[in-house]
Amino acid sequence: MILGGMNILDYENESTGFNQMNRDTDAHVVGPVARDAEQSYYRLWKRYSHDPHVLQWADEGISDVQAMKDAEAAQGLRGQDRYADWLGHVDTRMNGLCRVNLQGSMYRVEPIGPIIEEHLRAARKLSIFSTPDITFSPTDPANAGLLNSSIGRITDLLWNRKGPNDPEVRMLTNGEGGGAGEVSIWMQYRALEAQGMNNEFARRFMKQWRNVVSRRAAMANRQKSREVMGANPNFKALTYLYYIHAKQFLFDRLVSVIGSWNLDHNSADLNSEVALTCMDQNMRLGLEHDMTLDLANSVMMNSRNGQ
Repeated sequence: MILGGMNILDYENESTGFNQMNRDTDAHVVGPVARDAEQSYYRLWKRYSHDPHVLQWADEGISDVQAMKDAEAAQGLRGQDRYADWLGHVDTRMNGLCRVNLQGSMYRVEPIGPIIEEHLRAARKLSIFSTPDITFSPTDPANAGLLNSSIGRITDLLWNRKGPNDPEVRMLTNGEGGGAGEVSIWMQYRALEAQGMNNEFARRFMKQWRNVVSRRAAMANRQKSREVMGANPNFKALTYLYYIHAKQFLFDRLVSVIGSWNLDHNSADLNSEVALTCMDQNMRLGLEHDMTLDLANSVMMNSRNGQ
């Protein structure tokens, strides 16, 4: 099973031939956690569909997956007692302990926000993550009713864990290269398409319009990011040179999260999203490698006071 945030769209998988223009992250998942994800997928279908054929298909899928999960439990591959035992030993705690959350939009089942909040709160040294943009500000009167929501509590941690002994936070986000997210990259794709058809007018129009839209979005993202940096000296934001669509988190070099969950109100409290949370050495090393390259292709923002 493959979990992550990549959309199956031509304009989100564009390459110059030597450099992938869009940065995304997915995870190839095997083993017990894949069964958990599959069962959650069937259950999500049951919540949203009233078609009797779909409901029958989902029930059969849930039953088949449950049989596989029972077999895995009999083999000692899953179970709360097993997890506790594995977490209690240094040799096994980073050996593929994973959970998957498939959050529904209409039904608050398996919410992802509390997991991000939990690990962000538990971090002691460094939390590093990427998100296309940051849109929530606790100082905005329009967000007054959301301060106790999932995104409100997460934002509170980013703003207020600012003591000398509190952990550092690094956020990788979009600059002008991908400021308006999918809109920016769609316009870029259309400009390249027009160039391939020798349509100079369409190429110039799409490129110029893309620049206007991307710059405005990047300015808004930069303003929100600088607000956090001005409030919390432990928080640093970096802008990626191209378009970053990846949603990835690394807490204290121990807990890795890959999924489709953005740092915004829609993902935290409204949308259907997926997230894979793991304590796994190979996944951690892969994420560290990729995020190091991301940081090398990014520029540090200045806060409002120039620091």
